[in-house]
Amino acid sequence: MALKRPRIEVTEGFFTIIFSGPKRPEIIIPETVELNERQKKALEYIQNIGTITRQEYEKVNNVPERTANYDLKSMLKKGILLKIGKARLVKYVIK
Repeated sequence: MALKRPRIEVTEGFFTIIFSGPKRPEIIIPETVELNERQKKALEYIQNIGTITRQEYEKVNNVPERTANYDLKSMLKKGILLKIGKARLVKYVIK
């Protein structure tokens, strides 16, 4: 799969080179898997950024640590997320 050629834009004596990366795959979750609104919001975040930490989950959803842990563990159990790292360095990615 080849990437698109870079796009060059010139404005007021400056130029900008824009590189396009590969398109991220669309997240497909079976209808039988139930997610709450916080979890859906987190999946959108991961889709855009690539990963999410528990602390980021708390900020994105404005929830306490306990709720973030509960939701993330639920998504792990449902097979939606994959846990990478240990202890304070844990990040979650879409499986």
